[in-house]
Amino acid sequence: MKRKNRTKKLVVTGMLGTIAFLLMMLNLPVFTDFLKLDIGDIPALVGAFAYGPVVGIVVEIMKNMLDYLFKGSTTGIPIGHLANLTAGLLYVLPIYFVYKKLPSKTGLVIACLTGILLTTTFMSIFNYYYFLPLYAKYLNLNPDSFGQMFEYIIKTIVPFNVLKGTANSFVFYMIHPKLKNWFK
Repeated sequence: MKRKNRTKKLVVTGMLGTIAFLLMMLNLPVFTDFLKLDIGDIPALVGAFAYGPVVGIVVEIMKNMLDYLFKGSTTGIPIGHLANLTAGLLYVLPIYFVYKKLPSKTGLVIACLTGILLTTTFMSIFNYYYFLPLYAKYLNLNPDSFGQMFEYIIKTIVPFNVLKGTANSFVFYMIHPKLKNWFK
């Protein structure tokens, strides 16, 4: 029986990773060409809620690997994919862990707000010190081409992460009741 459950978990993880990749492809550029609004984190949330946080992590990794393999990167290295993976993990994992402590509708709202807050905060820091300087280096841009870095992050990165987190949270909040029995 355990082997059958492991096989089912593996198959579901692969399917969720593929669905996440497809949802990631259905994106809408927001603010800049490289900030794209998508709901590709929802399958990772579904996987985490159904099978635990490791499945959520694997789904996020699969989504970004598939996107890099199929679409590549403007820089030649997967800077944007690494940023997307980091943001996805900063979003999915807090939601999973907070909801486990507060399993209710209110708990899900608190969990989603926590995920949005952590993603926005840490992605602002990571973009300032790591991702945006890497983009500048590999695209041969002057680091000032992003405007004053701090101002750029406040006016672009913060609203983007709040918007993306809110969109993913809204959709997940709407589908959560229909999947609740499956999560058990």
